[in-house]
Amino acid sequence: MLNLYMMTDYKSPSQKTGSGIYILEAITSKGPATVTKKEEFHELSENRVNLMMYLEAVKRINTPSEVLLHTDSNYLLSGFMEWSKKWERNQWTNGKGKDIKNADLWKEALALNRAKGIVLSATTQKHSFTSWMKGELGLHE
Repeated sequence: MLNLYMMTDYKSPSQKTGSGIYILEAITSKGPATVTKKEEFHELSENRVNLMMYLEAVKRINTPSEVLLHTDSNYLLSGFMEWSKKWERNQWTNGKGKDIKNADLWKEALALNRAKGIVLSATTQKHSFTSWMKGELGLHE
């Protein structure tokens, strides 16, 4: 089991500059092992940043794994758990027949999950890294 913790400092979907952070945690026989990355982004939406961070973290996974995604992004949560199945069936269009945003990254993320044997579940609940991540991003509780 792996845990992937993700958070951004974006305040609205239209914000174009911000930072994101992720922690990929494996529970080993010697205790937890983590990899952390924080990055600044310019001229990108929060949704696109979340997908890019997800892809970067998942590319570090080398064996088939169950991954629990801890995110404050309802876009990622709903996208992976509900919408992506419909989008694939509807050839990457939404209910109104319009192309979905970030389809390139969604396709890449889903293909990567399949290729790497990732079984994904997700939650928006607070976790043991919430306060630390908020501090790193300059957010207040």
